[in-house]
Amino acid sequence: MRMRESGEIIRCRLWQMDPSTSRAGRYVQQTDPFSENFDAEYALENIEISPRSDDLDFTSVELYEQFLMEQEPDTTQGILELDKEEAERIFDKERRVKGRKRREQALAEVVRKGNELKKAEAIAKGESAEIKREKKKNKDVNTKMEAMEGPLARLREYRNRQRKVMVVLRSDSGVNRVMTAQILAFDKHWNLVLRNVHETYLPAKRLGKVQSLRGQMPCAVRYDQVSGGGWRYAVEESKRHVLERRQNLLFVMGDSVVLVSNPNCPTMKMALAEDIPWRTSVRGFLLDVTGVLYNSGGGRDLGEAIPGSIEAVRRLYAGSSVRFLSNESSSTRAELHAKLTKLGFDIKIEHLITPAPVCAKYLNRESLRPHLLVKAGVETEFVGCHMVDPNCVVMGDAEEGFTYDALNKAFRVLHGMKDPLLISLGCGKFYQRTDGPCLDLGGFAKGLVFATEARHSVIGKPSTEYFTIALEEMGLNRESVVMIGDDIVSDVGGAQKQGIKAVQVRTGKWKEEWANHGSVRPDLVADNLSAAVSAILG
Repeated sequence: MRMRESGEIIRCRLWQMDPSTSRAGRYVQQTDPFSENFDAEYALENIEISPRSDDLDFTSVELYEQFLMEQEPDTTQGILELDKEEAERIFDKERRVKGRKRREQALAEVVRKGNELKKAEAIAKGESAEIKREKKKNKDVNTKMEAMEGPLARLREYRNRQRKVMVVLRSDSGVNRVMTAQILAFDKHWNLVLRNVHETYLPAKRLGKVQSLRGQMPCAVRYDQVSGGGWRYAVEESKRHVLERRQNLLFVMGDSVVLVSNPNCPTMKMALAEDIPWRTSVRGFLLDVTGVLYNSGGGRDLGEAIPGSIEAVRRLYAGSSVRFLSNESSSTRAELHAKLTKLGFDIKIEHLITPAPVCAKYLNRESLRPHLLVKAGVETEFVGCHMVDPNCVVMGDAEEGFTYDALNKAFRVLHGMKDPLLISLGCGKFYQRTDGPCLDLGGFAKGLVFATEARHSVIGKPSTEYFTIALEEMGLNRESVVMIGDDIVSDVGGAQKQGIKAVQVRTGKWKEEWANHGSVRPDLVADNLSAAVSAILG
């Protein structure tokens, strides 16, 4: 450490260096203590200061400080004041840290004592954590329903068995509503949550009030006017108009409940007959297969029978005419029958209607020569058809066979025709498998129609010919047959267009938004095939 007797500080000498005489501008910046790029280590290692005759050498910092106090008392006083401020600042910071730690320790102690007090109180009351959880569980609606006794226990039985009940309701003017529904939940005040509700309502006497009421309601909950029903005497004697509506879910306040009827009593049987007035005329059943009888599986997985469907089929065979109307085109009819048999269904193969054999008969009758785009193995259903120089394309659910090459080949066949014709074995959007929803052939068929502007004919639901074949086999008219399916468009809508009653089941591809479908309204909605059969046959 060096300092000249003149008091000139080395730092000042560094700052006064002329950049033009240094090695480079970068060197000046790194060695200039007032520069943002000053590098102290670099400066100490690289700056060379030539000795002068007035330089003083100090062998220690203490000697330098002593010299500074003697020669520069004012500077020394300033340094001492800065040192004092720094010491006080450090001390104050340490004091604050210690204070914060004391407060944290005090707070932790308060929390600990509070927890010990709560634990002691809980022990004094005999309430452990397990008891608290049990108390919370006892407040649950399901737990309360299971504990009900007396008449409410019967409601619990109806709920657990998913049986339909008849609920009679009143207003200030008297009894004016009858509902048939399933109980989803209830409480001790007879408040009810109902599902699959069919409500019959006898409103005010004047039709004007009825029309006003209907107009003010949203379409989803609006009443429709009917004649007769459970209020025939009222209609005949006072010309009052009966309304009805169906709701997926409904809450009923207990103070309006007059009666919840036993489903096996005569009153309930009469209500069921009025709830489904067409049920007594049913002599035959058309059943969809996939999504109604069973959910198909992927790969080698057979799938699984939908609960209650095996027993329901057995019951139908005991007293009704039955046909199984399927759009299954990824397997032959024999393969589908074998699969259903393995799943536990006792079905006659001649009662199983699939689109491929029907299509083969149609092709021969109309002298059509098909180019086939079907799954491997299904082409055996078309053995009797002429396929040289094709004048149409037949498309089934080829599944993994829907490759670009296969689709492009079908496109080229259609593109080369003067009047292209595409025949699809059904036209579904998707179907439900045990591993999730799967794309059906409808999307591929629409794509080819778009690309070739071909005529499109569907053999399978919802085509008129397909339903006609089933009716002819059963020897029944449309009014005595009901269709049960999981597809709101192909099954329900297709049947209703033919004048056939249709039931939508909440299995398979069912979507909750279909309850308020814009264009199709099922004649009945049931949880599954078993529930649908019970509702119709009683």
